[in-house]
Amino acid sequence: MPYRNKINLTHNGETHSLRAWAAIIGVPYATLRWRLVSGWSICRALSPLHHAETLTYKGKTRTLARWAAITGIPYNTLRSRIVNLWPAKRALTQPVRYRSPNKARPGVATDFPAREGTAAPRHAQDLTELEISE
Repeated sequence: MPYRNKINLTHNGETHSLRAWAAIIGVPYATLRWRLVSGWSICRALSPLHHAETLTYKGKTRTLARWAAITGIPYNTLRSRIVNLWPAKRALTQPVRYRSPNKARPGVATDFPAREGTAAPRHAQDLTELEISE
């Protein structure tokens, strides 16, 4: 097993590994490591997230990242719900509606039958067949 540096930080009389601090303050390990590598002071790096990044539901306060991991709702979806003023219960319990990326939308080239509706060729290979009238 390869040797890994175990980074211990002491803050307010408590000493924990970097991974333990990440769990305590509710940020991903990579984020905490990035903060320190970027020159943040230990005090600033270990500061909790902004109030808007936490959510309380059924008496439990967690970061949005942690709630996303618990519920399986993508972080960006959960954050969008909170920004749009959804109540905590609805934001954390309403299933995510996934949209099909392959569904054609009106107005795109796939709606037109071949060679109808536009004068433009569908593909670059069709340029040889393009007729220009004067």
